[in-house]
Amino acid sequence: MYPYLPTTPEANFQPMVQRIVNEFQQKNPQVLLNAVMTQDLEYDTYTYSNLPNILGKNGLDLVELDTLMLGDAVDNHLILPASQAISTSKFWQVGLQASTYNN
Repeated sequence: MYPYLPTTPEANFQPMVQRIVNEFQQKNPQVLLNAVMTQDLEYDTYTYSNLPNILGKNGLDLVELDTLMLGDAVDNHLILPASQAISTSKFWQVGLQASTYNN
């Protein structure tokens, strides 16, 4: 997704997170982005039991989820259909091919 990681986990990835926020805000000034990178075990997306809280109705708006977890997220109805704005973007076809589970 990114050409490089401009920091290390020991630095809490703060330079990378700040760059993502800055670039996003420049392109989307109407959206307030609050990007959070945490090692809090409550938000560990590799723990199946956390997914309903993270992805559920009261969860986060957007999560970068490893496609290894896609099957569980789909089976537990934790993924919503893509909006029209997303499904017509130039990235849609590539993303769809890379992350399709059981059709």
